[in-house]
Amino acid sequence: MNPVLIVFGIRAAVRLGRAGAEIYAQRSRDRDVYLPDIEPPAPFSPYQLLIDFYGDPANLQRLKADPQLVVLWDEAAERPVDKLPRTIEPLHAALLAALAEKSVGGGEESRYARLELAGGALISQWSRAAEPLSPIGRIALTMADIALEFVASNPSVVGVGGSGETLIGAIALNLSGMIPDDTDEFGPRAQIANRLVGIFLRAGLSALAAHPDLVLDDDHAEKLVKETLAPLLNVMPASLSEQLEWQALLDALLGPTATAAFTVIAEKPDAFLGRKFASDKALGALTGALFTTLQDADVRRQLGDGGWITLYKALLQVAADRPALFVGDGAKPKDALIRSLLAGTAGTLAKHPGFEGQIGAELAAVAVQALNANAGGLLKLDKDEEWEGMALAMIGQVSGGLSRALTGGGEALRRFGQDQQLELGRIFLVQAAATPGMLGIKRTELQGIVSGVASAMANDIDLLLSPDDWLKIAGVAMSEAAANPGRLFGLDDTAPDEALAAQVIRDLLKAASAAWSKGRDGGSLLAGATLRDAVIAALKAAARNALAAASDDKPIKAVAEAINQVVARSPKAFGSKDWLLLFETLVVEALAEGKVAVLDEAKVMAILGKRGVT
Repeated sequence: MNPVLIVFGIRAAVRLGRAGAEIYAQRSRDRDVYLPDIEPPAPFSPYQLLIDFYGDPANLQRLKADPQLVVLWDEAAERPVDKLPRTIEPLHAALLAALAEKSVGGGEESRYARLELAGGALISQWSRAAEPLSPIGRIALTMADIALEFVASNPSVVGVGGSGETLIGAIALNLSGMIPDDTDEFGPRAQIANRLVGIFLRAGLSALAAHPDLVLDDDHAEKLVKETLAPLLNVMPASLSEQLEWQALLDALLGPTATAAFTVIAEKPDAFLGRKFASDKALGALTGALFTTLQDADVRRQLGDGGWITLYKALLQVAADRPALFVGDGAKPKDALIRSLLAGTAGTLAKHPGFEGQIGAELAAVAVQALNANAGGLLKLDKDEEWEGMALAMIGQVSGGLSRALTGGGEALRRFGQDQQLELGRIFLVQAAATPGMLGIKRTELQGIVSGVASAMANDIDLLLSPDDWLKIAGVAMSEAAANPGRLFGLDDTAPDEALAAQVIRDLLKAASAAWSKGRDGGSLLAGATLRDAVIAALKAAARNALAAASDDKPIKAVAEAINQVVARSPKAFGSKDWLLLFETLVVEALAEGKVAVLDEAKVMAILGKRGVT
């Protein structure tokens, strides 16, 4: 079977479909009565046509010149060796090509017209055949039908020279690798191949229509098809029950997966379609590993179909930027590594309630993106450790720390929406990935920071801070921890409640709650934005002078309580800006001198520059 004939046959079907629509529209405008064409009588069967055609010695000589065809013909019996489609169709395709050559001419200048004529006749033969079609015939008709769907709305995509036609051609040229070379022409592999090609082609044409600037050449399209489709068939299960589950998995995820792949390719064409090392194999390895991993129903349920596509998109970006992470020496895909990452992500998130489904997928995607953005510094691991271990450590440490806070009785974190929880995780992950030395497969510093902040949040019993306030506090805490290792938080996850940052935040929350006993009627200023800014100022001051901040005298809490007393005596004289200015000045002074100064009227006036304070 000449696959080029299929390409040109589908091209002819697309042209015919477009022309047929135009003719029908013209006739609808110009004629009062529509008279349908009369269907001509059915032609002889292809088997009889072959016997008649190759009965001519000249035609038989052409057949003998082709070593792939001559073995299909029994010269003594003057007929094909059998009636199987895999025998009949290559002989019939050669017959049509010979007839097209006689009609159009055999010169090089007529080559495309000759191929299109023969291919169109082949597609037409398949579409009207009463007998069961071979796998290749069914797939070709499926491709033609899908291409025709796009003619009306996106003619440029499937037109001559368009990227859609290039994609169709690439699939046709690789059909032989998708069909089993045995007697089971209509077995499950062939059936799934037809479904798989249909889903992939429709998703690909849709993505190309959405990205008209993307140009696929023949080599790129063929690599894309070969590395993406063929591996999916090669890992098809053996048992019937597993094949049904495999088909359901393809139906659910292949379309979104193919669309995501084409979209990333459109966004980064130089990465996938240029000369970058192994990007095509990285794409294939990732796609094949995804479907293999998700045959485990428990793994698939952890993130859900939409969640896995989210993670797949993030990993596609890594494949585009750093294909060597997915492909080892000699361009051999690291299939086991990728499966370990995917299954490990599901297993890690399953241990931490509150991070299943889409939010878990989003958190994992953020970790992967952060790792990708800082891979140059992060991936200098021991030779025995692969990069997926780093990604899993990041996912586990952040989801673990936040999960414990969600289930530990504190109300503050439970007020967070999923977007806010995800943003909190992003704050920790992005800063950790950008900080040299913070991350490591055996290091737990990140988890200690997450747990310390979450522990402090649990002390906001009066809910004086909003989720957005906490996001800003977490950002400063993480930034200061990155810049000052070991000061605000420990370098591991032991005793996160005892971390200096957690103590400072807890002390300020206690001071705020004590002043808030009568709510706004009591004149307390230490709530909301004022409390948030006070916590931020305290964390920065503590990072500069950790020893003094950790004193048993609790100088930061003492300063806050002293200012609260001043405000309580003269509530109309002070506003939130006054409170913060006093706090920022006195905290720095208290930590530098090792004691809290008496806050009298003279000192208040000196700091605020005000008169008449009582």
